[in-house]
Amino acid sequence: MSNNCCNERPNFGHPACIEDLGGVSRFIFVPMPVSYDLSADFDYEYFASTISDVNVWKPFPEVENFVWTPAESQFEESSNGKKSFIKNGKTTIACETWDGNATAKMVAKMVALRCANWGLFLVTDSNKLVGSAKGVDFRPITIDEQSIQALFQFKTDATTQKIMFSFDLARNFDVSTLYAIDGDSVWSSTDEAVKPIDFNNDLPNVIDCQLAKVGNFIATGGALAVNDDYRQGTRNVAAGDSLGNVTGLSIADFLVENLTDATTVTPTSVAENGTGVYEFIIPSQTSGDFLKISLKVPTITVIEPIYIYQGSITITIP
Repeated sequence: MSNNCCNERPNFGHPACIEDLGGVSRFIFVPMPVSYDLSADFDYEYFASTISDVNVWKPFPEVENFVWTPAESQFEESSNGKKSFIKNGKTTIACETWDGNATAKMVAKMVALRCANWGLFLVTDSNKLVGSAKGVDFRPITIDEQSIQALFQFKTDATTQKIMFSFDLARNFDVSTLYAIDGDSVWSSTDEAVKPIDFNNDLPNVIDCQLAKVGNFIATGGALAVNDDYRQGTRNVAAGDSLGNVTGLSIADFLVENLTDATTVTPTSVAENGTGVYEFIIPSQTSGDFLKISLKVPTITVIEPIYIYQGSITITIP
């Protein structure tokens, strides 16, 4: 006897996927559109260089109390029981960031995510990267960036300082397309060896810096102090890190621009003279011109824990 369903022999065999994704410990925001080819010719080197590019992958602070809340789709129902589909429900994600990752300055950074088109990867505590797959195309989960909210909460005697962060997934996102890459089982493009990636810890850590004049800056150069902005709490300071002073930079780490005539200025030399103080010698500039000195944000091509410093200062030539 036949039933009324379109599939008389439903297949509930074991799917070719990872069963337990684990708890979510971090987000990675990625400017859209971007995707990766998961076919047999998956290019590990390209994937590794892309995910370690601080211009593409934006690791979010570690998250606490992650909540994934699906919403029901909406229908219009008539008195005779018939339904008319209106729209898919939205899935809402909520979480918190605590302590050193939770500052008023970090709230501004989180809210600024509304200003561009983003996708999202989830990183689990078992080192899996969760995105969306269709065929061999692996891409970030699409989100509704206009729904992003970040609320700051001061600590009390019994609580910790934290930011409550939430957003909606795009209404047309299909949860059945979720797909996970296991960072402990990523093979090289030539299938010669496993090259594990730690999605929680191996991505570059961008550190905000302050650049300040030391003494007078004249037409042919001057001195700048470079300090990390740890006092604002935008990063957790690892044991052994120097606090305040950024040392060991070279001429290759700085970009000098004349904003008045829109040209790039090539320094003659940049030398560290004192802890975190850098002496610049530059070609003579015109009095009254605006000079911008920035820390470069390079593209990293090797997966390893690394700090990238970012900051700038604008100087008027006397």
